[in-house]
Amino acid sequence: MLRASLNCSLPSAGCHLYSSQRVALTESLHADQSDRYRLNDERCVRLSGCRVRRLVIAKSIRRLFASALPLRFPASREPAGTVRRERIVIASPDTIFYAIGDVHGCYDQLRRLEDAILVDGSQFDERKHIVMLGDYVDRGPNSAAVLEHLSSELPPGFERTSLCGNHEQEMLGFLEDPDGHANWLRLGSDATLKSYGIDLEHLLELYGGDLSAVRDVLLDAMPAEHIATLRGLASIAVANDIVFVHAGLRPGFELERQSEEDLLWIRNPFLERGPELPVFVVHGHTPVEKPVFRPGRLGIDTGAFKTGRLTAARIFRRHVHLMHTRRSGDVDVSPDTFVI
Repeated sequence: MLRASLNCSLPSAGCHLYSSQRVALTESLHADQSDRYRLNDERCVRLSGCRVRRLVIAKSIRRLFASALPLRFPASREPAGTVRRERIVIASPDTIFYAIGDVHGCYDQLRRLEDAILVDGSQFDERKHIVMLGDYVDRGPNSAAVLEHLSSELPPGFERTSLCGNHEQEMLGFLEDPDGHANWLRLGSDATLKSYGIDLEHLLELYGGDLSAVRDVLLDAMPAEHIATLRGLASIAVANDIVFVHAGLRPGFELERQSEEDLLWIRNPFLERGPELPVFVVHGHTPVEKPVFRPGRLGIDTGAFKTGRLTAARIFRRHVHLMHTRRSGDVDVSPDTFVI
């Protein structure tokens, strides 16, 4: 019996995914072509007592997932076919920013840190804007809940922008082309699959390593809203001379010339040299024991899935305050102020 079961207790996935939901997903991704795609070879499989409808997707729907988002900027320095995500400019007069580092499935820490941010922000009358720096999935225990949370509403006076990390890029790539993005399975994806009630090891054994079958089961388990969230993540957010991005910038290249690859993956030479631009970059991607201030940049990926320490930086009028979760469940707010 297939032990890669969907968890019936997970309210966001449930035990059944009907064809109407799959069609709704198709329409949300590419509404003007929805009538061109059809679902076929519908089969039912009994997974650990839950009757789950498994829909085998036709090749045409796979082409749908591979379609690129519309370009928002000139595609300079990009290989042919590269998907260009939205690049956001945030109007920031008198805005307090809270940047949150790599979450990696650590839903409990994210909730505690965000609750602390809401309390901290309540002392200010100014507009508050939470910027998530990407890497919401993989490695930690509850990626599904983190993706669900990203679409939740914030109290009045708070806004949220969620950026894409390299792990979200790899996950989407796997959903579009499993064989071409098998690397995702080596990046902690087993934890993401488990959060949707799927056991990767048993799936691979059951289907003889057929990655398309693994992808199909994952698509059945994921709510359409989670896929839409992944596809809608921006690659960079700019507020005056402060840049929020997952990984960093290619030193010396103007912002409009930065490639998607660098924004989501770069380490050196950015870590060694900084942006070499008249901007200050707030980023994650490269794990550090404690937040790292260097000329032109601040790195706040403190390895939450290993350390229990999820870090946020409050930035207001070029003054930075740091806060982070602890394994005990508390949130520490640093009394120190850094000027950027």
